[in-house]
Order: sequence, then C-alpha cells, then structure tokens
Amino acid sequence: MISTKVLVWVSGIVIALSSVVGGVSVWALNGPLADSSTQDKRTDADDSLTNAAPDVFIGDELGALLLTDEDVANLFPLVTTASEISPVFAHAGESEGATGDPATCFPLIMNDPAAVVGSRHHRHEIPSLSSQDRPVNMHQYALQYPDTQTAERLWQYHIDATEKCTEFNYVPNSISSSTASEPDAVYTLLSQEFRDDVSVIVGSLESRYSDEMVIFAMTTNTIVRITVPLEAAAETDPSLIACTVGDRL
Repeated sequence: MISTKVLVWVSGIVIALSSVVGGVSVWALNGPLADSSTQDKRTDADDSLTNAAPDVFIGDELGALLLTDEDVANLFPLVTTASEISPVFAHAGESEGATGDPATCFPLIMNDPAAVVGSRHHRHEIPSLSSQDRPVNMHQYALQYPDTQTAERLWQYHIDATEKCTEFNYVPNSISSSTASEPDAVYTLLSQEFRDDVSVIVGSLESRYSDEMVIFAMTTNTIVRITVPLEAAAETDPSLIACTVGDRL
C-alpha cells in the first residue's frame, strides 16, 4: 500500500492531507507547526493580558451595582416604594444647584457631572416621612466614567471632602456666596470599607437644608452615590450598610 502525506496552508491553518489507497483523510492543526512549549508560552501570555485588563461597567450593567429592593428593605424599613431604574442623569447646570464653601466640600452635596458618560438612577419613596407638598426620597446613582483612571481621580475628591469638610458652609446655589457667619453644615464619617477593588464610605451630612446619610462607593470605572434621610437610616448600623453596598459592587 502506497501512502503519502502533504502539509498545506489554508488561511493560516496547516492542513495535513494523507492519501491512502481507498480514500483521503483530512485533519487540521491549530496554527503553524510549532512545538508544544511555544504554544504554551503564547497561551500564558494571552491569559496574562486578559487578566490584566480591568472590568468596566457600562449601560444597564450599572444598575446591578445599586442596592436591590430587598437590600433597601433590610437596611431602611421606612423606604417602601421604588421607581424604575432610569438612565437619565439629572443634574444641576452651571451656576445652578447647591455647592459647598470651601469648594472641596462639593462632593458631599451633589453629583458632579464632569466626565460622566453614563448613569443609572433609582429613586425610592418614603411615604411615612413625606407630605403632599414635600415628598421625601432615597436616591441611588451609579455614574460611569470613561476609564478607571478617571474614576480614581474623581474618587480622590470624595475622599478629600470626607476628610476636610467636617464643618463647612452649605451654599444654596453656586452663584451665591455664603452668608452664614459660622459653618452651617456638619459631616460625620460613620464607617468605611476597603477591599481589593471596592471602596465604600458612609457618613452623615446635617445642614439647615436637610439631614442625610451619604454613601459613596467606587469600583473600576464607576462611582456610586446613595442618599437617604437620616431619620430613615437611624436604626441601621453604618458598618452593615457599608458591607452591603460593598457586596453589591
């Protein structure tokens, strides 16, 4: 019996043709001829590159970083009604909205729209604290940034605010100047949790305008901000809140 074998390139794949009396059999080899050690090294390098790339969150993935309705019910029993998660990022325009004096304290008061490329917002009503003229809500925001480096830079502003703004002036809009002779807002750090790729800071912000628990969290390219009236959070251990938010991220 006569047998011949020919290696043929087809679109970068080696095809081995073996002709035998009575028929032709065909099988493929992965890539050009190379010893197994070379292939293993290439695979290891590819895996290393894949593992080095950080996860990022975009679009509807942001909603998964927010507390679920079950989480909210367990942490804040007074919060009972939730809206649909919205992709709309509502924020004050330039020269509008409240700010802090000094400006370092701004992150304690509201979301900064700088560099935000996507968001998810979940609003929860608190009927027992609301009136017809004054609804009281809990808010959750997940803000997407272009990359992890941008989120980390903005996250540092949040850390600076929690460390430097134990007392400051709460200015009702950014074109006004503070008229208070003494600081009229007090921030108190209540709990922190730091993991390999997740940071959570829980604090209270008391001012002449509102008394809120303010929760900040960050993972990869996303910063989460949660605000809930202090009255609705008074019975909950801040460390449990920090842990639950961290678990969600």
